[in-house]
Amino acid sequence: MANKPINVAKQVTYALAQTLTGVVKQAQGDVVSGIESTFTVRNNWDRPSNAMGIKALPATKTDLSAALVTRADWLIPHESGEDKTPAGNSLAVPSKNVRRTKRDIIGRSQRPKALRGKRDVVLPLKGGGTGLFQRKGRGRNSKLVFLYTLAERARIRRQPTVIEPTLKVFERKFDKLFFDNLRKALRTAK
Repeated sequence: MANKPINVAKQVTYALAQTLTGVVKQAQGDVVSGIESTFTVRNNWDRPSNAMGIKALPATKTDLSAALVTRADWLIPHESGEDKTPAGNSLAVPSKNVRRTKRDIIGRSQRPKALRGKRDVVLPLKGGGTGLFQRKGRGRNSKLVFLYTLAERARIRRQPTVIEPTLKVFERKFDKLFFDNLRKALRTAK
């Protein structure tokens, strides 16, 4: 029985699709762990099984493109380091004096809208801008407690958690994984 000739182009395409999918799967794990170490993740939204999760779209022999996608649009400003602007007059940036829950969430009762009319006052700050203060205690023992800075815009620090880690995984893993997959494809060709 004679050996059939191997269709090398078909095997290269198959190996490339396997490699692209493998790299994206590895990047997916790195991105999820990066998000969990960078941000306070309060539930499993970043997991691939959730609607907003980090999902890997595999490459096929007919479509040699693999992608890492998410519907979490709030990650975009963190990727690029944009400014956040208010929907109304100003943004309320919380201070350490604002009470939070065990999961580090500011409860509805501690948000600026809920504090309106409850012994609150807006005063200018020494460094410029304005702040929201609330009077705690009664009579002589009452003190003003600083709760929020009221800002025209807030700078969101650049924290690359999706694009840069994906590119690093691609640069680190692609070559070795491609040659391994190509060797396996040529060895097991039918």
